[in-house]
Amino acid sequence: DKGRGKRSVVGFCATTNDAFTKYYSTVKFQGVGQEIVDELSACFESALENWKSINGAHPEKIMVFRDGVGEGQFLEVLQYEVPQILDVVRR
Repeated sequence: DKGRGKRSVVGFCATTNDAFTKYYSTVKFQGVGQEIVDELSACFESALENWKSINGAHPEKIMVFRDGVGEGQFLEVLQYEVPQILDVVRR
């Protein structure tokens, strides 16, 4: 919230099973009013390793839901956050 000078909080969660009934989660703190996620690759890497430790292999499919940005920021998300995700899943 830029108006109150509070840091932005990123909440990240990922399922850990095929039934979508158990989850891994993490929280990251960013600068005041920052909505584009700097540490998305770290979140994804931790979530994928968590899945692998539980299920013995990485997931076959990944579905991403992104919330918290306005229409005017879609291009920025595509240019900054999507490459972070792709970098992790291609390793």
